[in-house]
Formats: sequence, C-alpha cells, structure tokens
Amino acid sequence: MLPIHLVKLTFDSPYKRETYRYTPLLALLLTPNIWLHPSFGKYLFAFCDLVNGLLTYKILKRHILPRDSSSADAKEGSKAPSSERQAVLLTAGHLLNPLVFSISTRGSSESVLVTFVLLTLYASLNGQWKSSAILLGLSTHWKIYPLVYGISCLQVIGNMSGGKGFRGSLLSRRSIGFALLSASTFGALGVMCYAMYVYSSASQTIPLMCCSWGYPFLFESYLYHLHRLDHRHNFSPYFYATYLTYPSVASQAPLPVGLLDRILRSSLTSFIPQIGLSLGLGLVFGRRQRDLVFTWFLQTATFVIFNKVCTSQVREHAFFFHTD
Repeated sequence: MLPIHLVKLTFDSPYKRETYRYTPLLALLLTPNIWLHPSFGKYLFAFCDLVNGLLTYKILKRHILPRDSSSADAKEGSKAPSSERQAVLLTAGHLLNPLVFSISTRGSSESVLVTFVLLTLYASLNGQWKSSAILLGLSTHWKIYPLVYGISCLQVIGNMSGGKGFRGSLLSRRSIGFALLSASTFGALGVMCYAMYVYSSASQTIPLMCCSWGYPFLFESYLYHLHRLDHRHNFSPYFYATYLTYPSVASQAPLPVGLLDRILRSSLTSFIPQIGLSLGLGLVFGRRQRDLVFTWFLQTATFVIFNKVCTSQVREHAFFFHTD
C-alpha cells in the first residue's frame, strides 16, 4: 500500500460511467479499491454476507424459532428440536447458496443493502423504533424499494399505540413520528448527495475543477428506474412484452397506437400491481410485531414477482426472507 501522501488525489463523479445507477455513497465506500487493494469491494461485500448470516441467525434464534417450538410443544406435547441447531442449519442454507456468495464475489453491492434491511428488521423486532426508522431511511436511500416495508412498521406501531383500524394505526402519534424520522433521514442523505461536490483534476496532486453530483444523482439513483426497460437477463413476467416493444436502432418509425395500447406499453404501468400489492400486504398482515418477518417476506416476494426488471441480484433479496 502506498503512503497516503503519494496517492493520486483524483476524484470524479461516478455518474460519468453510463451504467452507474446507485447512490454516490457506494462509490465513496469503494474508494479503497484504488489506494488499498483492487478487490477491496469484493471482500467488503463478502463480509456483509457474513454479517447478514449473523443477523439471520439472531432473528431466527430470538424471534422465530422459540415461538414455533412453543407452538409445537403445545400441540404435540413432545420435545421440540433444538432451536440452536435449526438456526444454524437455516443460516448455513442461506450462506452456502451459490447464488448468494457468487453475486457478492463478482462485485455486486446487494449484500450491503440487505445488511441495512436486516438491521432495520432486527431493530423493529426488538422494539427499537427510532433506530429502525433511521435504518429504513438509509435503506431507502441506498435503493428505493425498502420503502414498502415502512407501511407494515407504521401499522405495527399504530396498533401497539392503541390505534383502531388502518386509519387509526397509520395516523397515530408514534406512527407519524416514525414516518417523519425515516423520511428526514432519507431526505437528509438525498440533499447531501445532491449538493455534494467532488474534486477532480488532470494533474497528479492538485484539484483544479469541481463537479456536482446534483441532478445526475437524482436521475440515476431514482428517476431512471421509473422508465427503465431491460430486454436482456430479465426474469420478469413483463419480459416478453418488453422484448417485443423495446426500441431498436434499425426499427422504423412506430405506427400510431391507441391510448389503451400506450398505457399497457408504458413502463409505469407495471408499478400499479407491484406497489399496490406490496403496500396492501403490509397493511393486511403487518398487525403485530411478531408478524413482521412473514409480512416482509410477502412484500419482498410480491415486489420481486411483479418487478418489470428482475435480475439475479433482485432475486437474492427474496431468498434472504425465505431463509428467515
């Protein structure tokens, strides 16, 4: 490793890379790839996989298996299998899945996001709602989809506060406080990244020019996904329709189509069943704190199944909650 004073101080916007669709915080997190080791990011992602395994084990051991064991004892009157052994086997089933560790070791950062999501779930199950709100805001900043988990948290908090019905639970004082804290965390991170400046230079040591992450951050991290189309490596149920309507350089001018056809072909149409079902399941099943794991699994599975772009990284998230 070079001494810090010999490291070339050249920083630039990650959005100059055409396929970078993430928060700039990820680029900052991976700067040791330059001055420490070119595989630093892969080691970091693999480490997050191990952290995720530990969190999965703790959630199983403290919140899921004891409840299942007591239910089995009550029904059968027999000694339940060791929760320790069950937790280890289920956690190993996740960690040893080739899909999981191959994604991280090839350089995908999905394991970092899953760490934030599992930390949010762990804090929620332990009743640490302020920590949960902050972690949910961080998770949503990292990628927008964890937003759907917030509705079940609001429902649980409201019910614990004595709220009656969907409206009463969602509009309780504690629920509103949770929403405001989470939204403030998301907003603060977004404003920081939007306003942040990165120094770049053509020289070896002296920064000469600065560029803002501003709108490129806003577009690539969030707005791009509203109209994203992917006709390759896509396991989505919308794949074939996307493939048939994907614009081609060689294609002729499109023929006039009716309003209904334009609506059906719109990339925004797929969000209606996806978001509607994910949020609806959170409202229906997110009644008690102990139900959060099952509720988040249903929300994740629904979000993945109805996502217009479904890749291996997206499917990894569903496997986390299936293991739990």
